[in-house]
Amino acid sequence: MPRHPIDLKLSGTASAAGVITLRTHDFKPGGLLCVQRVSVRCRDNKSLVAHVSFERQGEKLYLITLYSSEDQQIVTMTGQTYAPSDYGVCIEVSSVDAADLVEAYVFGYWTDFPE
Repeated sequence: MPRHPIDLKLSGTASAAGVITLRTHDFKPGGLLCVQRVSVRCRDNKSLVAHVSFERQGEKLYLITLYSSEDQQIVTMTGQTYAPSDYGVCIEVSSVDAADLVEAYVFGYWTDFPE
């Protein structure tokens, strides 16, 4: 099974309520998605809460909640987590200030299953 690497940077500006949702696209159906690392940071505010999940058509498979403190600039989930490849990765970030720039990095791969 060939592996197709995932190396994505997602970014956006937090709403007035101090929240933002960043999503990858869904990958090709019929395979396996492996997320090896997700890192999240807020450029303007050092503390945040990030809920990481797999998502497909509004259905979420919760993975982990990451918390940063005042002395941390980036939070990271590492390890190999799997889902069907028609899911994407959803990162819901809160506890930041309005208009803060939030960046997320998603690394891993997806595979095709043989027909």
